[in-house]
Amino acid sequence: MNLKSVYSRIVPVLLAGWVVGCVPPSSLDSRGPMVSGGVRYQESSRSGAFGQGSWWRSFSDATLNKQVNTALSANLAQRQLGERINQASASLRVQGAALFPQVDLAATGEAESSGYRESSFGGLFSWELDVFGRLRSGVRASQSELDATVQDWLGGRLILSAAVAETHFIALEQRARLKVLREQIETNQTLLDLVQLRVGQGISSRVDLLQQERQLDATRALVPPAEAELAAAEYALDVLTGRAPGQRSRNVRNILPSLPTRPVAGVPSDLLQNRPDLLAQWNRILTLDAKVGEALADRMPRFVIGASLGVENTDSVSSLISSLLGELTAPITDGGRRRAEVSRSQAELRAALLGYSNSYLEAVRDVETSLVRERKQAQQIQLTERQLATARKTLKETRIRYSQGLTDYLPVIEALGAVQSLELSMVSLQRQALTLRVGLHRALGGPMPRVQPPLNPS
Repeated sequence: MNLKSVYSRIVPVLLAGWVVGCVPPSSLDSRGPMVSGGVRYQESSRSGAFGQGSWWRSFSDATLNKQVNTALSANLAQRQLGERINQASASLRVQGAALFPQVDLAATGEAESSGYRESSFGGLFSWELDVFGRLRSGVRASQSELDATVQDWLGGRLILSAAVAETHFIALEQRARLKVLREQIETNQTLLDLVQLRVGQGISSRVDLLQQERQLDATRALVPPAEAELAAAEYALDVLTGRAPGQRSRNVRNILPSLPTRPVAGVPSDLLQNRPDLLAQWNRILTLDAKVGEALADRMPRFVIGASLGVENTDSVSSLISSLLGELTAPITDGGRRRAEVSRSQAELRAALLGYSNSYLEAVRDVETSLVRERKQAQQIQLTERQLATARKTLKETRIRYSQGLTDYLPVIEALGAVQSLELSMVSLQRQALTLRVGLHRALGGPMPRVQPPLNPS
């Protein structure tokens, strides 16, 4: 049988099989988490569309905006996540190449002492027809893994921006704390001078002097820890923005920004589209679903077309050699290996669906927790402000009574300690409120600006 008759009989049959071939159906019963009953926020939250833009700009802090933008472009860990996208993209191209024919060049040469020479040169052609969708399932798995890697990168941007904001607010807190401590030290020194004068005049006792000296030293002792925390926060910001510690200009601001209006939380199902970690998990579920299809197709026959065309030279004679081969490979028995692989892939998919559903509930919990903590934090700040106002009035009255000789210095020192402690507590509470707001944005998934993943052309 010549080459033309072989080609006319085999190729149409194989091509027809490839045309009617199909990718194995999806094993997913639904496109969402396996959660029974309706899910809604227990904390009151305004409904509405998810915001656009950059969540950190709501704080109206130009320094914060600059630091976050620098971190998103220069942070080394984030750039590492970008390289994983390039790896996944290359893996997709490798998997996709199997759908196309493979053509190789081959050449051989042989010479003997008798002078006989033989050589050949030609091309080899091979193409597996993806009749049952095994190769296309592999491509679908690689595409879903690439999509998941992109979501990992976007999730890294969200976490990084939140880390920069939290660290920035800690640095501001320590500067504000140092500012309050300097004012308190000045007040304590003024009171110490007053008590010393009264002791010299015989109006007050030396015990009053010792009490005020202790209060001054206690306030001074709070300065070194605040300075250490400030340095640690600054060094952390250096690394987050891709610099070595100490190689960044320092901010001198010592006032915490006001808490902006709370963002719209929407409904829990919005998290499935807004949180990159949930999107990454879902894409990896699609990857596992495609691998189930790949395992199912692996139990079916494979069809391969092979051909070669070349020129053979023997001394002075040349001839054209060609061949065409149609190959069919069908599994008969493998000890149940392929069937077990299907079962393993399906079990892995079911486990991933359960994990995704649990992650969704945890995401809802994160939002709920952030909302209730914000509300309770506001109540605590309000009550602490009332305590501080009362403590200041008490301090004023005790100083008047002490100056009039109606009481000793103990009520003054107690009221002074209460005022100064509450002043420092207010700074911490304000910073905690800002940190809780950052946590709410992280729980909601932003909003983050729309950006393209860092794909290197190849």
